Amino acid sequence: MAMFVFGLAFSGNVSDIPVAVVNHDSPAAFGNQTDLSLGASIVEHLDPDLIRMVPAADEAAAVAMVERGEARAAVIIPRDFTRDVIASIFNASFRGNTSVFVRLDRSNVNVAADLERAVAVAMQEAVKDLGRPAPIKLDDSQPIYGKDAKFADFFIPGIMTFAVFLLTNLLTITGFVQERLAGTLDRLGASPLTEGELVLGYSLGYSLVALLQSVILITVAVVVFQITIVGPIALAFLIVALLAIASQALGILLSAAARTEAQAVQFLPFLVFPVFLLSGIFWPVEAIPVWLRPLSWAVPTTYAVEGLRSVMIRGWGLERVAPFILALALFGLVFLVLARLSLKRSRR
Repeated sequence: MAMFVFGLAFSGNVSDIPVAVVNHDSPAAFGNQTDLSLGASIVEHLDPDLIRMVPAADEAAAVAMVERGEARAAVIIPRDFTRDVIASIFNASFRGNTSVFVRLDRSNVNVAADLERAVAVAMQEAVKDLGRPAPIKLDDSQPIYGKDAKFADFFIPGIMTFAVFLLTNLLTITGFVQERLAGTLDRLGASPLTEGELVLGYSLGYSLVALLQSVILITVAVVVFQITIVGPIALAFLIVALLAIASQALGILLSAAARTEAQAVQFLPFLVFPVFLLSGIFWPVEAIPVWLRPLSWAVPTTYAVEGLRSVMIRGWGLERVAPFILALALFGLVFLVLARLSLKRSRR
């Protein structure tokens, strides 16, 4: 299973990334060509496998799409770009606009780097139409998100998500199985407690530990690693806490189906590998084969990673990350209901 998941997750390249493209360039005469347009040539040479172009009316509209998360970058080709490039070829002192502007969302450094590289390659291919060197430049100095972000700012939210999910599941599964082996569950089963009350009680107990774990992780990330949190830190904590609650609920569900610690441990590969590879923690979801990507959104950690990066790097508020929060809450609720049903069946 490990080789299967690794092979699938790492067999693809980043692809199908939405990019808002604004081309204000107009054709100009150059040599025997009367309608040369470097802007159109750049757009034509953008890698169609990597970039899914989304048309935008102007720069403001393109930037707004990136700010809303509908696109990962905005590519803006200015007015009279071809004319200014031609003029600068014959006059080195010409001060026209020969830059293509790329406004990136750097919340995912791997995706941003691939997009920037693709635009640079397209520009090089477009210049070949001139038959001589041209002083065109790529200006990426104004990213929309993550301007001063370090690699650790991208990496740490994934590490936090992975640590919370894995450790909370381990604690809950082993603790619940030990309760079963010690006979505690049998004694509680003889009490007037219902299965729902029993699951809720254990869930509250493990949730307190999970919340403490979340506080420690956020504190270490900020104090020790000096991670930048652009958005509200309370919102980042809420996302981590909801993931921890959902993780312990999943732990109770799985432990209800295990009779011994050895059986419980056998669940771990089915938890670790999908989370490690399909959640975008270390490898972009956009690099997973397209037909496999829907599975990424069936894993709660995907919502936690995206939510944390959106708060910490993009600076999004509650209204923007609400879908991620609702998804994590729904996962926790579903896992608790399933745990109750599983425990009820196992006590018959």
